[in-house]
This record gives sequence, C-alpha cells and structure tokens, in this order.
Amino acid sequence: MKHNKRNWNNTIIDYSLVKQIKGETFLITVGTGCNRKCSFCNIANSIPFFRNCNLVIEEITFLLRNGANSFHIINHSFCENHSYIKIFCESLLSLKNKYDFG
Repeated sequence: MKHNKRNWNNTIIDYSLVKQIKGETFLITVGTGCNRKCSFCNIANSIPFFRNCNLVIEEITFLLRNGANSFHIINHSFCENHSYIKIFCESLLSLKNKYDFG
C-alpha cells in the first residue's frame, strides 16, 4: 500500500483512561481529506490520506477484546480508495470469526 508523503501520527488511541467500554459504540477514524469540491464542506479539495490499515484493525481489536460491541467508520473519502477498502474489509472479516460486533 502506497502511503502519502504527508506525516500523520499512525498510533493507536490510548483508551487506558476509559473506565468501562463494555457494550459501547466507538468512532474509528481511518483517515481524513477529500478530493471533492463541495461548497458546503470545510475540508473540500483537501489531500486525502489514510491511517495504516493494520493499526486501525489493531485499534478495533483492542476495543472488541475489551467489550465494545460496535463501531462506526469515520472518513469523508473512505469509499474512494478501493485497495484500502479491500484490505480493510478482509481484515475485518477475519475479526468477525472471533468477535461478535456490529
């Protein structure tokens, strides 16, 4: 997977301060930016980039292992990067065998 030149912190969010995540829904950010030029958007015509897929899956695994039951993917241009989606979904399917999540 080709990474953008833009330097972005690809670290897992530290949930060590969360007292209880069991049964909660979390927002997972896979990247930001968008090539579209929508007049109503504050990130219009910005450079899209994505977090390392393995780190995103590691973050999701951590949450599921600790009791989270669902998550939402956040990204304006997630569906535009077909190779990223393929890798992400294949990795997510492997988690589905081990965890029950929505």
